[in-house]
Amino acid sequence: MVLSLVLLLAIIAVVLSLQHRGGGKAITVIDPSSAYAGARNVAAYPVRTPQGLPAQWRPTSARTQRPETGRLTLRVGFVTPKGEYAQLVESDLPRDRLLGTELSPGARPSGSVLVGARAWQEFPPRRSGDRVIVRTDRGVTYLVSGSADLDELRILAASLR
Repeated sequence: MVLSLVLLLAIIAVVLSLQHRGGGKAITVIDPSSAYAGARNVAAYPVRTPQGLPAQWRPTSARTQRPETGRLTLRVGFVTPKGEYAQLVESDLPRDRLLGTELSPGARPSGSVLVGARAWQEFPPRRSGDRVIVRTDRGVTYLVSGSADLDELRILAASLR
């Protein structure tokens, strides 16, 4: 009887460990190329896209928004090699308006980080704990954020071409 109980507990432990390893939700990988192409067709600026990201960077969401102002916002989400989330937001909305929507009205940088040879502004983590780095160039704001660590956010930011 004790042997049967031990065997039953071992089977239960194996089943539970397999469920835990699965991580719960399945990741749906998408092809963001149509979102990039659509953005390029309507943007008043050259749309930058991640280039050369390793295959372990899996795109999971992509969409564009064009509010009544005619400005464009492109959002692409990724699962990183470490299994975290990272998002690229690229927009020609006025910087303060975009940051007010994405972060909070009046959000101020807490420092800067180098991405290649360029300085990006780092903002305090969001309530969710997501890290945020931002750069504005020629009227276009690039915001990279997520639960990913700063090194992974830098990799995504550095891949923009």
